[in-house]
Amino acid sequence: MRLRAARPEDAEAAARLILEPPPSLTLLLGSEEAALRAARASFLAPRSIHSWRHALVADDPEAGVVGLVVAFPGGLWGRYRAPTGLAMARAAPKALPGLVRRGRVLDRLTAPVPEDALHVSTLAVAPGTRGRGIGATLLRAA
Repeated sequence: MRLRAARPEDAEAAARLILEPPPSLTLLLGSEEAALRAARASFLAPRSIHSWRHALVADDPEAGVVGLVVAFPGGLWGRYRAPTGLAMARAAPKALPGLVRRGRVLDRLTAPVPEDALHVSTLAVAPGTRGRGIGATLLRAA
């Protein structure tokens, strides 16, 4: 297992991992297909809370990408919210009403991130590889 900076080519594996932590994008968007498209688009967007530019992956020689952490300075959080939503809406336009409605609720429940904090937007490990310390290693590296 090795940790490395994420790359755009990791989008498929990253999208599946982005769906792991609650609240799941599947719940927000109504279908796994729409959620995967939105997660992939959000990962590929340069200014997104899931962007590969702020991500590390755990790469297993046999299984591929099995873990993901996305962390960035808290000061970027407010600037990344709208571009994240736009990337998701473009990728899953039919799910837009649910994204807006449920997204507003989540937005009100999410506390603002202090500028001097590190915001971890995603920490996920593939179900078949949990319990091996991958998540803790990713979090320490972030």
